[in-house]
Amino acid sequence: MPSFDVEFVLDVPASRLWAALKDGSKIFPKINPQIFGSISIVSGTDGEVGATRYIKFGSAAPEGAYVVEKLVAIDVENKVVVSSEVEGGHLAMGFSKWDSTLKLSPEGHKTQMHFTFDYEGEGPVIQVATEQAKQGTQPTFEGLAKYLLETGEYADC
Repeated sequence: MPSFDVEFVLDVPASRLWAALKDGSKIFPKINPQIFGSISIVSGTDGEVGATRYIKFGSAAPEGAYVVEKLVAIDVENKVVVSSEVEGGHLAMGFSKWDSTLKLSPEGHKTQMHFTFDYEGEGPVIQVATEQAKQGTQPTFEGLAKYLLETGEYADC
């Protein structure tokens, strides 16, 4: 299966980012409404394996764009989370599979963010979609880091 990786370092401790990601359904629409119009849990419990969430994209995406994403695995000790798109999103673009794995690795008071995206699909949309993911991932999480530093939220984690 084809895949690609995105890596970068954020100036926030991994424990703090990990805690904030558990509340990502609330935080991301607040800090980046152009990308995340709203995020709601449609089944399961937010932040637990099996949870399914509906992400309605904001004004940066075509009208009505959304993705339904399922939380497939969580490794709390190693700060790894795996999710799989089950409807909309990349599947609506012609992909037959789009999974993402996020690993947070502490580097002192910073965090190495490592994303692996696994996908199946063919056609010209592949290059466009993978490039969008490569270019959009880092700014999204830099926005989260900025929010955490400005607000002081999750500082006790």
